[in-house]
Amino acid sequence: MSTGRLMKSGLAAGLLAAGCATRQAAVVPTPKPDGAVVAATALARADAAAGVDAYGAGRRAAEELKARLGAVEPHVVVLAECFVGKADKARALKGVTSVFGKARVVGFSCYGVYTCEGVADRQAVGLLALGGDGLAVRTALVPDQRSLGLTLERDEAALKAALGAAGRALAQGVPANAGTRLLVVLADTHSPKNQLLLDGVQAVAGEALPVTGGSANKNAGQNWVYYGGRLYTDAAVALALDGAFSVVQGGAQAQDNQAVLDSARTVAAGLRQRARGAPLLVTAFDCAGRKGKLEAIEQEQKAVLEGLGPAGELFGVWCAGEIGCSADSPAKPVGRGWHLMGTLLQAAPTAGMME
Repeated sequence: MSTGRLMKSGLAAGLLAAGCATRQAAVVPTPKPDGAVVAATALARADAAAGVDAYGAGRRAAEELKARLGAVEPHVVVLAECFVGKADKARALKGVTSVFGKARVVGFSCYGVYTCEGVADRQAVGLLALGGDGLAVRTALVPDQRSLGLTLERDEAALKAALGAAGRALAQGVPANAGTRLLVVLADTHSPKNQLLLDGVQAVAGEALPVTGGSANKNAGQNWVYYGGRLYTDAAVALALDGAFSVVQGGAQAQDNQAVLDSARTVAAGLRQRARGAPLLVTAFDCAGRKGKLEAIEQEQKAVLEGLGPAGELFGVWCAGEIGCSADSPAKPVGRGWHLMGTLLQAAPTAGMME
């Protein structure tokens, strides 16, 4: 597992207030143009027979991730977990923050996680760490999107207003600059509501900025977003990644087993073929409905890896809505369902926003 060149970075947190919501922003130092971007992943499962509970799974994943990072201090650790009850979710989060602290951990609940090493869709914790002196990470939280109980069928205007305002607040919390390469959005906003949130983000950040992300598990009692060591519902988190890299994006929709596998392989191969620098990381925000079409949960992970070939780290998450560039919108990020939205981060001597 390669983690690239190593360099420590610091993290400081602040608190800002604006508009309809409070947003908390975390900032790291300005990235070096010739610096390293480091990515690492880890996956751990609870195991009652072995005495590993949700806290133990979170801590085990965090300790494994820390070991893989070596001397690198991560700027951010993204958590995706697939426990059922709130108590176990909170314990999994606590296990992760016991290693990395609360300030740098963000994430959400999901339906499953896959990395290069494995796949899990229950009682598991997946982690992605980003660091290096060639990367800066800024994060923001909207703790209340004011969309709870609103539906498109009954409350379309109110829902558009609420999620549009939440999206604008997110983008204002991590304002894009000349060095911003990617925005990641994790939200309790399932498809098709994710497009309304993205509309607000793009009203501030513009439509050319690469954006990816996913929606939290939409099952009642499982729709949690994590920030600062706390659990939120009807909330959204954004991560702005600035630095010495560029991105390639692609996505596709599918709703039956073979199409899911073919599209996963095709999206991954397309990302790899278009990459010009050394691949560092591929993220795959993947619809849980697609997972439901698999005969075995390992099938889609294997298809993605077949398409990618050797390509650094892989962090795939099955979720309830996906953001990225799709076949019908290859240059402008969109919010969709039933999609796999892939983003490849690559080292690039002259990093542009998107290849």
